[in-house]
Amino acid sequence: MRADHPALKVRISEGGTEAQLRRLRAGRTAIAVMAVGFGLDYDLDDLKVDLLLHGTPRLIVSAEHRFANRSWVNVAELRDEAWIVGEADRSGPQFGTWPTLDGELTVAHSLRDWTARLGLVAAGLGVAVIPSVFVPALPPGVRALRVDDPRPFRRDVLAVTLPDRSPSIDAVIGALHAEAARLG
Repeated sequence: MRADHPALKVRISEGGTEAQLRRLRAGRTAIAVMAVGFGLDYDLDDLKVDLLLHGTPRLIVSAEHRFANRSWVNVAELRDEAWIVGEADRSGPQFGTWPTLDGELTVAHSLRDWTARLGLVAAGLGVAVIPSVFVPALPPGVRALRVDDPRPFRRDVLAVTLPDRSPSIDAVIGALHAEAARLG
């Protein structure tokens, strides 16, 4: 954005999805970037939606985990794992246990902070679910695996705006598409 539109000032403000949507509808923010899919359904009928990324979440394990040298794991193999999950509420996706697993699962740790979750996984204190877009940024000691699941689920990333976009908003949406293509 700085190279292509040096006069355009972009400020990032983090917040839960519902809060972002309220700010967007109230005109206090111009673009909300959010995840949707499997349990994350929001009313977006009055808004303009751009699909940025299709996501298939991944399982992360420590480099010493029994799955660490594999590229994939069957979902049935996850039943007895200790899970490190995000604190779940309606403010946004927090990634709990693998969502298609039925029954009682062991949640070893529940934290909001991604850095702490990744650190606990690296320390071998459990496994976790992450968005696929996080894979290139994983810290040392953490491995990502695909999960073979007969009931796969997706998490897509959207850029959401009010229907009437300014040229500045269109420029930012274009930059988001370009970065998403690079990541995808």
